[in-house]
Amino acid sequence: MAKNLAKFKVQLKTRECLVQAVYQLSFSETSLEELCEQFFKENRPDKMDFNYFKQSLESLLANLADINQTIESSAENPKDLNLMDKAIIQFGLNEILLGKLDRAVVIDEAIRLANKFSSPNAYKLINAVLDKA
Repeated sequence: MAKNLAKFKVQLKTRECLVQAVYQLSFSETSLEELCEQFFKENRPDKMDFNYFKQSLESLLANLADINQTIESSAENPKDLNLMDKAIIQFGLNEILLGKLDRAVVIDEAIRLANKFSSPNAYKLINAVLDKA
C-alpha cells in the first residue's frame, strides 16, 4: 500500500470488501442481511467501516437496475464483461450515485481495485466505462 494511502486503510479495506460482496451477489442470491453478517464476522470493526459497507450495499441493491442499464449503454460489449470487472464497475457507479466522493477519486479507486482483483488490463475497460457513465 502506498504511503499516501496508509491513512485511508479502513476506507480501502471497506471498498475491497464491498467489491467482494458485489461479486458474490453476481452468482449467489444472498440477502443483504446474510451478506452483512458474513463480512462483519470476517472483519474487525477497527479494520472496516460497517455502517458505510451496509449503506453502500443498500444503495447498490436499490439502484442495481439503473446501474446495470448504465453498464449496458456505456460498455462496448457488456455481455463480455467478466463478473469481477462488472462488480467493480457496479461498485464505481454506485459510489458516483452516492456522491460522497469526487468522480475522479471513484475512478482511481476502481482502477486500484481492478489492479488488485482482476486481470492485468481490466483497469482500461473499467476506466473507460466509468468515464463514459
